[in-house]
Amino acid sequence: MDPGIVVLGFVVGALVGLTGMGGAALLTPVLILFFDVRPIVAVGSDLVYQAVTKGVGAFQHSWQGTVNGCLVRWLAIGGVPASVAGIALTRLIHIQDGPGADQLLGRMVAVALLMAGGIVIFRLFHQPRRHSDVQALCPYTRRMRVFTVIMGAVVGFTVSLTSVGSGSILLPLLLLVYSLRASQAVGVDIFFAAMIVAVSGLGHFLSGNVDFPLVANLLVGSIPGVLLGSRLNVKIPDRALRPGLAMMLIALSLRLW
Repeated sequence: MDPGIVVLGFVVGALVGLTGMGGAALLTPVLILFFDVRPIVAVGSDLVYQAVTKGVGAFQHSWQGTVNGCLVRWLAIGGVPASVAGIALTRLIHIQDGPGADQLLGRMVAVALLMAGGIVIFRLFHQPRRHSDVQALCPYTRRMRVFTVIMGAVVGFTVSLTSVGSGSILLPLLLLVYSLRASQAVGVDIFFAAMIVAVSGLGHFLSGNVDFPLVANLLVGSIPGVLLGSRLNVKIPDRALRPGLAMMLIALSLRLW
C-alpha cells in the first residue's frame, strides 16, 4: 500500500463530497505531476477508479429518483460512440507518435483542465432558474435534442482521452443549460458518467493502460474522503470552495503545459 496515493484518494474524495466535482480533474494531473505516472496510465487508471465510484453513485441516485432518464438517454446517444472514438484516437496516437505520445496526451489533459476551470468560473456568476420536477425535463425540441447529443459527444470524447470532463465540465453545463436543481444535475451527471467511464475504462484496460494497485490505493483513500466531504457539505457552502477549485484546475493546466 502506498500512503501517498491513499492520502491523494482521500483528498480527492473529500473534494468530490464537498463540491460534487473535481475528482478526475484533480486526480489525473496530480498523478502525472507529483507521482511520475505516465499520462496514459494515469488516464486509464483514473477511468477504472471512476467506473467503480460513479457506478455506486449512479445506483444511489437512481434509487432516490434524481436521474432524468430522458436526458441521460440523449446524452448517451452522443457520448458512448464518442468515447469509443476517443479510445481509438488514443491508441492511434501511441502507434503513430511513439515517445511523443505521453507529452501530447499531457497537453490534452491541460486543455481539458483549462476548459473545466473556465466553466466553473462562469458558473459562479450565472445562477439559472430551477425546475422542481426532475421527470418533467426532457429536450423535446429538435434543437435541444441536437444540442444535448453534441454536448454528450464532446464530454464523452474528452473523458475517454483525458479522464476529465464528467463532473468538472458536464455538471456545470447541466446547471447552466437546463433548469435542474443541484441534486438532479448531479444525478444525471453521475449516471451518464458511469456509462462513459465504464466504456472508456474497458478500452484502456484492453490496451494495457491500467495500474490496478494504483486504483486499489485510490479507492482505499477515497471512500472515507467522500463520506467526510459529504458530511461537511452541509456546513461549508460549495460556492465558497469553487473559486479555489477553479484556480487550482487552471494552475494544474498551466503546469502540465
